Amino acid sequence: MPRSRAMMVLSLATSLMVPSAYAQNTIAARPGTINYVEGQATLNGQELSAKSGVEVGAGQTVSTANGKIEVLLTPGVFLRLGDNSAVTMVSPDLTKTEVQVNKGTAEVEVDQLYKQNDLLVDQGPAQTKLLKNGLYEFDATAGTMRVFDGEAALSPSESAKKWIKVKNHHEVALNGAEAKPQDFDGQEVANQDPLYQWSKLRADYLGQANLNLAEE
Repeated sequence: MPRSRAMMVLSLATSLMVPSAYAQNTIAARPGTINYVEGQATLNGQELSAKSGVEVGAGQTVSTANGKIEVLLTPGVFLRLGDNSAVTMVSPDLTKTEVQVNKGTAEVEVDQLYKQNDLLVDQGPAQTKLLKNGLYEFDATAGTMRVFDGEAALSPSESAKKWIKVKNHHEVALNGAEAKPQDFDGQEVANQDPLYQWSKLRADYLGQANLNLAEE
């Protein structure tokens, strides 16, 4: 389901507190930078503060308990974790950005994608390549991959050696059976999905901050 969002003028967000501070921080932001922490979250077991600004390096894991977290993957690409979730950074490189969803739920919002970007999300034996701007959700508990908006290519396992296109309003159950995209009701899911609602609010805040900067 496409989301109404302001166009991103500057997309290297690190914190959304004061526009002037935001503008200064956009210059220094790097892939893997933790933008925002709400509630209980850790990096490799170390508690994160609300204004962390630290980077998630290769092999490091960000986790939440009763909390949520936002990580800048590449300029214009944001990873957001729901409650009781964990993601490991496989590769934070600008041209190859890869994460592993270990538990819980994660969303990736893609606002800027270039042909040089290789955005990969691993979930058990499956791997998903994000192909277009949009919103993607990965649920390790339910074993599903969902495309609210955009397009992705899914490889169910290394042995499968094939990629399955997954488009708008489609999801795939990664349950060992033949992976086959199925329709889902985007509006119904969005209304019942706390991470979707939180992610939308974060996107709206970031979009408004960028518009404010553009008008200065």
